[in-house]
Amino acid sequence: MSNTRTLAAYLVLTFLTSFAFSLPAVLLNSPSLSLVQDSPALELSQATNLSAVNASTLSLPTADDFPIPHSDYTLRLGNLGPHLHPWDLETLLIAVSAAIEEEIAAHGRNARLPSTQYSKDLAGLHLWMQRMPWDTVNLAWAQLAIILDGLWLYIVDGGHDREAFIDVINHVTGRQVALGWIGKPHRPLEPTSSTGAVRRGLEALASRQVL
Repeated sequence: MSNTRTLAAYLVLTFLTSFAFSLPAVLLNSPSLSLVQDSPALELSQATNLSAVNASTLSLPTADDFPIPHSDYTLRLGNLGPHLHPWDLETLLIAVSAAIEEEIAAHGRNARLPSTQYSKDLAGLHLWMQRMPWDTVNLAWAQLAIILDGLWLYIVDGGHDREAFIDVINHVTGRQVALGWIGKPHRPLEPTSSTGAVRRGLEALASRQVL
């Protein structure tokens, strides 16, 4: 009887050991963990949990740098969201540019924005720009006009129609002067010190999965 119990215990222990060693292979073949390999991170609707979002870093595109002609500024855009209707983008940018020109005509090019940020909702889209938290003065209307010129050249003339996080870099000094967002209406995360468009895009993508 003692030998029978010993044999039974040995067989159970052998089964449990072999199952434990086979478990990683089972997990590696799980559909939820292979999501990033099977579909791009840009397809937001297919990301089903935070682990998949965190694992998607390698499949995100590099931020797109666009030097604004005849200026000291470069736009760095992280194109993370879905495609937007080009006509809606043009409508939003035209309206914002017209509003900026009115402010410049009334107050001068060097006049500062009355707050740390500027936002506009139109045609189902949202544009949001904010000065960096370490700056002590707000953006000038002339700076915002240059940024809008760059966005028009990049989005409309360049045919880039995805939701995007925006960093504005002074490529002469290397300092970031503003950050922003263009896309479906929602507020981006609070800015931190020069995190970069792609990193903020990952955080925003993760936050969407918990909502």
